[in-house]
Amino acid sequence: MTFGAAWRYLQRGVVAGALMLLVVRPLVDGARAAPSGLPHPDDELVIGVPEAVTALHPMVHTLYEDFVLGFGHRRLAMPDQSWHLACGLCTALPSLENGRIKLVGQGMEVSYTLQPEARWADGAPVTSQDAAFTVEVARLPDSGLPNAVLFRHLQSVRIIDAKNFALVFDHVEFGLGAPDAMEFLPEHIEGPVFRALADKRDYLKHSAYRTEPTAAGLWMGPYRLAEFGAGKYAVFERNPHWFGEPPYFRRITLRFYPSSAEAEAGLFAGEADFLEEGTLPPDIASDVKARLKDRFAVEMAPGATEYFVTVNLDQHALSDVRLRRALLLALDRKAIAKELLGDEAAVANSFLPPQDPGYSATLPTVPYDPAAAAQALREAGYRQNEAGRWVGADGVALAPRLAFNLRNSLARSIAERLVASWQHQGIDAALVPDPVLLNQTLAHRRFELALFALTPTPEYVPLTLMGSAAIPRAENNYSGQNYAGLEDAGIDAALAALIGELDPQKRRARWATLQAKWTEALPALPLFDLPQLYVVPTWLRGFEPTGHAIQSSNFCENWSRRP
Repeated sequence: MTFGAAWRYLQRGVVAGALMLLVVRPLVDGARAAPSGLPHPDDELVIGVPEAVTALHPMVHTLYEDFVLGFGHRRLAMPDQSWHLACGLCTALPSLENGRIKLVGQGMEVSYTLQPEARWADGAPVTSQDAAFTVEVARLPDSGLPNAVLFRHLQSVRIIDAKNFALVFDHVEFGLGAPDAMEFLPEHIEGPVFRALADKRDYLKHSAYRTEPTAAGLWMGPYRLAEFGAGKYAVFERNPHWFGEPPYFRRITLRFYPSSAEAEAGLFAGEADFLEEGTLPPDIASDVKARLKDRFAVEMAPGATEYFVTVNLDQHALSDVRLRRALLLALDRKAIAKELLGDEAAVANSFLPPQDPGYSATLPTVPYDPAAAAQALREAGYRQNEAGRWVGADGVALAPRLAFNLRNSLARSIAERLVASWQHQGIDAALVPDPVLLNQTLAHRRFELALFALTPTPEYVPLTLMGSAAIPRAENNYSGQNYAGLEDAGIDAALAALIGELDPQKRRARWATLQAKWTEALPALPLFDLPQLYVVPTWLRGFEPTGHAIQSSNFCENWSRRP
């Protein structure tokens, strides 16, 4: 699996809930208090975020907090807008060819050189000691950081000099060569705080990112945090020690809205100059095109977000792959996608989106085929009764229950159409609105079918999603994301082979094998690959949506205003 973040659950609205809009006029009533100064000069931006962001620690953050952090932090390496890994703080990506990856016994050493001029905003250099301290904090099992995935195979940091270091791993894994979620902590600020604690589990409570977030030494991106009102606003100003090209915008203010609906309303009320880094549903984008076409262009970019129906394989009937295939064949996914998501939404046939470097173009797409669905049901031991309903050998109706996130209006619309399609084919499916689907129901596997959306980082190896060791259980404190309960030796072997392949060309064949086995096992029903719609002002230059989990704020130094 990659060293970086796994798949990110879009827990608040999935499509409309991920909206972020840039505001350049006084806010509507109900917006949080923030610094005055609107309207503002052309070299300033005010960004509205539909979430009351209260914390900004670079190693523990939500999707919205990550957007905010992108203005003031940089990862060691990260996927860029083309979905390929690129250096952030480093000068070169490690590879076997350039000698920066060396196989040592059963493991490997991965060497990095930091940007020579990289400095924290207080002038202190970003050094190998920062890397070593970051790993020291993250490897503590009780630190409260998500180190189980990110650092479990990282044994130590070998410091070569101030700007060169090597990460020492206990096994070979291709993703470990480019840690896209390793965000440095400033040792000269956080080190004394951490080491003074008798109980290291209290670190996050005492971190300067919580107690003194505007300290210049906490930031090393193109901007530094100058003001922060938790849950209200954040103000970023240029970092005088930024090692890259100076950003065009002198000052960026982020105002935090209580909800995406209020943020959307601001656009139509004339408070916003443009929407940025948001995934808009087609109906909102159409309104923008119709009502605000003089100010905005609606652009579309490939997106990594995919909708699935995961299947609980411990439910006796659903353990039969013939039934799972019948459920998929009975869905007119193309028609549902066009109705709810527009013409650009594509029917999914993999756990990876088509633009991912690991995607296999040879995978077949399961068609809408009611006759084939009926045949699969008969092969699974079902028959249609006099009323046309499918029943088992015992006469009990086939009645799967589909859980969906109650707080997500788009998820409700999709779930309703899935259930209606199944019912139309004689399957007595039922809806289960679930307000705790994402944080309780899935982890405890208290469902039959469950609808959810995922956004991967490029070439993310889904070890935690389909590996046998990642099934959440009471004995592992419900860790892991293999909610289906899939235990498949062939898939486990394919995952192991993929993880250990360092050659990108050879890895493509490994990816194809894994996807073919997943399609055959069908632990989840792939539904749609969603594009991302962006409302972009005609004067904005340099903005490129990423479409994946590393958001465009990580490239904000490229933004400017057209002359």
